[in-house]
Amino acid sequence: TTVSGQTEKTDKTTVAGTTTVTTTTSGAKVSVGKTKVKKVTKKLASGKAKIKLKKIRGAKYQVKVAAVKKFKKKNTVTKKVTKAVFTIKSKKIKGKKILYIKARAYKVVNKKTYFGKWSKVKRVKMK
Repeated sequence: TTVSGQTEKTDKTTVAGTTTVTTTTSGAKVSVGKTKVKKVTKKLASGKAKIKLKKIRGAKYQVKVAAVKKFKKKNTVTKKVTKAVFTIKSKKIKGKKILYIKARAYKVVNKKTYFGKWSKVKRVKMK
């Protein structure tokens, strides 16, 4: 892809199940690893969910929590966070017996955002 005289090239590398997307723009290399939802805890009556992700060095995270596996806007909470362990609070997840969670890492370089791949969807059943 050519943008105002600069060339942009995207390479994908897969090593032992981890996918890294490397984008080169005018000499700068940005790679964003794939994160993973490690653990989710939530009490059924509560509107809060504590989520733990696999850490990616130098990255922030975008997380989606939904009551429906297809992540439709009506039932989905989307949040950008800076830490790998955090709490999401929302009325949309309060009282739900099953939650679906997915996440991806992203980096901001020179005011441009580079996203990694979405993690596998984690299904969590509340007791």
